[in-house]
Amino acid sequence: MPRSTGITVSAVVVIIGSAFTVLSGALIVLVSVLALNSSRAADAPVNLRYILVIEALLACGFGGWGLTAGIGLIKTKEWARISTLVYAAILIFFSLPAALAMAIIPLPDTPSANDPNHPFNIILLVRVSLTLLYAMFAALGGYWLYFFNTQKVKAQFRPQPLTEVGQLEVSGSPSGIPVVRFGPDRGDRPLSITIIGW
Repeated sequence: MPRSTGITVSAVVVIIGSAFTVLSGALIVLVSVLALNSSRAADAPVNLRYILVIEALLACGFGGWGLTAGIGLIKTKEWARISTLVYAAILIFFSLPAALAMAIIPLPDTPSANDPNHPFNIILLVRVSLTLLYAMFAALGGYWLYFFNTQKVKAQFRPQPLTEVGQLEVSGSPSGIPVVRFGPDRGDRPLSITIIGW
């Protein structure tokens, strides 16, 4: 069964988003190397280096997981569909509370927020922008949970029998029994397991 457009678009979104996540992890490492060697970092009450290293590892880990799942979606692997469902649930779990928090929690005012001559309230703009961003991520996660659980999409991830049907000779029987063989990569190890193993 050919891959649907929805799966292809989802795979591209996952790959692009995961690439940006890996890039952000690399930028966190760069910031930790450049900024934490300054004298101000030595006066900090907590060691920021450990926090930044953990954040970089999380970003690179989630980004690598997403890249692997995106490639698996293009190849319509069942493990990639399940991985995307888990990823979508995590996306909702973190994005929905963040959107609600940004909409409800009061933010500190800036001098420009109370200035009548200022063309717009910067705090309101930040609040609305972040609320919409987190809401968009939560909506994307909800869509993926629905989309990848539909029967039509699930069927595309099931192994399809090959068109050629082999014949198996049964001890002395002139007639054969049709044998349905599945795709040659059915027993292959998923890429994500290989990456985790390494």
